[in-house]
Amino acid sequence: MAERNLDFDRIINRRNTDCLKYDFAVKRGMPADVLPLWVADMDFETSSYIEDALVERAKMGIYGYSDAQTPYFGAVAGWMKRHHSWEPKEEWLVKTPGVVFALAMAVKAYTEPAAGYRRRGHRPAAGGRSSHAVSQYGRRRAGGWG
Repeated sequence: MAERNLDFDRIINRRNTDCLKYDFAVKRGMPADVLPLWVADMDFETSSYIEDALVERAKMGIYGYSDAQTPYFGAVAGWMKRHHSWEPKEEWLVKTPGVVFALAMAVKAYTEPAAGYRRRGHRPAAGGRSSHAVSQYGRRRAGGWG
């Protein structure tokens, strides 16, 4: 079956859909017409393959907790091998509910309270929220950006 949602030229108005990217910008002190590039959110339709898989899963009628199984970790390991020539073992991989949570846990795991913390590399898109993890766990920035 062919992908049905490949129209990247179609403009989708996401305002008034409880969208964090647009609907809550004013509440966060931004102008109403802001182009919010601070949030990792897309303004095009999700792949129809993902849409179809979610509909099929929803038809089961049970929405309890689930856990990632070996095929998930195999997909991650395969991507890492193809894109980075690295073959991680399943036990090395930890799934998290999101990037900001993962950054916060890394700060907590690899720094001590009141320790200086200097970020290295490029500035993450989650900038402000990841900075919050530094102070939330009693750490302080040692310098650098942001």
